[in-house]
Amino acid sequence: MGSTSFKRQVVIKRLDALFEIERGINGKTAAERRAVRQEKSKPLFDELHAWLLRERETLSRSSEVLKPMNYMLSRWDDFARFLDDGRICLTNNAAERALRGVAVGRRNWTFAGSERGAQRCAVMLTMTASSAIGEIGLPFPPSRAFFSMSASSKNPLRAWAMQKAGVSGRSFRRSSNNGLRPL
Repeated sequence: MGSTSFKRQVVIKRLDALFEIERGINGKTAAERRAVRQEKSKPLFDELHAWLLRERETLSRSSEVLKPMNYMLSRWDDFARFLDDGRICLTNNAAERALRGVAVGRRNWTFAGSERGAQRCAVMLTMTASSAIGEIGLPFPPSRAFFSMSASSKNPLRAWAMQKAGVSGRSFRRSSNNGLRPL
């Protein structure tokens, strides 16, 4: 086994030990998680930090392990923050899961059909995501009545801007020859 491969294995085993501790405290209160982390995770974490610093000194500048090692060490204080706050997770998996729906749908949003359709999609996505975060149901089922509301009734700032410009609240579409025209 090469030196680089051995170093990777050492780091992976140490991180696995930290994740094993996290699995054991999953579901406990923030205070309990912090206490266990201070007792069990902090010594392992400090040992990993010291090992990384020692090993970095032995590597050549061209080593493929040096770049990820420097990346981790330069962000060490941020990485270690979970030790002092039981509310913080060791990973950002929850945030990644929360964004997955938006990322998966990103290509679909280009097919909203129009700017108005895209705005409707954005409103519904916002309402759905906000209600999921607050663990509440939507106040009403999405309906044609909601989608047929004029843009001015959903967005007071836009209504104000339209009024200021002397434009009615009717919907407009782009015309190829003369800009915007009423639908």
